[in-house]
Amino acid sequence: MTDTLILGLGVEGAAAAGYFLQHSEGHVYATDVRPENDAVPVALQFNNRFTFLSAKDAEALLDRQPLFLRSPGISPNHPLVIAATTRGLPVTTPTGYWLEHLAPPHTVTVTGTKGKSTTVSLIAFILSALGKGSAAMGNIGQPPLGPAMAWPDYPVLELSSYMMHDLPAGQYTHIVTSLYKEHTTWHGSEESYRAAKLRPFRFDPPAPGFAPRNVIDQENLPNSVVALEERLPINGDQLLLGDTPFVPASLNAAFSVGPSLYALRAACCVALQHTDPDTLRSALEAALPVYAGLPSRQEIIPSTDDRVWVNDALATVPEAVAFALGRWRQPPVTLIIGGADRGQRFTGLAEAVRSHGEVLPILFGSIEPIARADFSAAGVEAVSVDSYAAALDFAKAHTVPGGVVLFSPAAATEEPYKDYKERAALFRLAATAGSPD
Repeated sequence: MTDTLILGLGVEGAAAAGYFLQHSEGHVYATDVRPENDAVPVALQFNNRFTFLSAKDAEALLDRQPLFLRSPGISPNHPLVIAATTRGLPVTTPTGYWLEHLAPPHTVTVTGTKGKSTTVSLIAFILSALGKGSAAMGNIGQPPLGPAMAWPDYPVLELSSYMMHDLPAGQYTHIVTSLYKEHTTWHGSEESYRAAKLRPFRFDPPAPGFAPRNVIDQENLPNSVVALEERLPINGDQLLLGDTPFVPASLNAAFSVGPSLYALRAACCVALQHTDPDTLRSALEAALPVYAGLPSRQEIIPSTDDRVWVNDALATVPEAVAFALGRWRQPPVTLIIGGADRGQRFTGLAEAVRSHGEVLPILFGSIEPIARADFSAAGVEAVSVDSYAAALDFAKAHTVPGGVVLFSPAAATEEPYKDYKERAALFRLAATAGSPD
């Protein structure tokens, strides 16, 4: 009978504790940086097989060789993680444990710097349209390892790099949507970040899956990885599905260009593992008109001020912003950019803005000096303001009727805001209520 020690009682850690209390006979221990009263959910507080430990007692417990699981945000440099690895204990997340021991054979994992949430959503949506029992899980939905233990036959999991540096092998297909520079501070280097994203392809045998051709070539990925572009080519706004081009934008304008079309391609690559092109085409024709997309992914906010307000708060790398601009070619665009500095450069985005011709960038936050320099070097005039709220006010005052206000920040959230959801909420307020303050 094996006991379990969980480091971190966030959403995934708490769900895992509930799973092991219901489906194992061992004791479940947990530790957290928060005090017990704040960290332990009510559902666990009165279970006599659950114990909350101090950091010191948790380290002592490692000598008894428990199953050790860390919450995804816990760094590999955490003292308890180091203590566990020193004792020879395997370390992974609850999701990693599930993928190794419990995942159904048709499980799909999706990661990437950008595009993973939309891709996961579309894979689950299309598989469901084909009559396959599917659901989006992981970062985009419920943790797979929880007390309910009700999994679809075709689970689709979004994995962040925080979940992947110690991910074990399992029966799953892995997809990498894109690979840019991000999260280098947490991982220690861009090389470590990329290695985490690609880890399933380094197993022996490697996981099957899909990735962009440039990632396959740059990283010398094995033959188990198929290039997305070659499995399902895109020609303009057409997917070459079977012998006949398929135009998804004719069914839903969200798929006219850029990330949404690429995400749809990846989803169709997965679907074609389980059906033929003609059946897939019929399912897409029925399903795509009602696909609503995800919040904060080029989400159009209803407004009465004769302008189009677009919340793209999850576009936190410059490459994603350049794609977003491709959707808004005609109206003048006020582009709000700003947030935490992670060592990225904005030269490519500056060129995209310059070639568009009708974009006014508004810059704020830690990236402002770097972005301003890159835009200036490209001959692009930008406006600098001292805060996100000021950027929203400026956009409201200077965007012409019929124009687009696009919040596509090209950078992660920084103080005083907690996360992208908080910035997105302020954007919605500015669009609908007039004042972000």
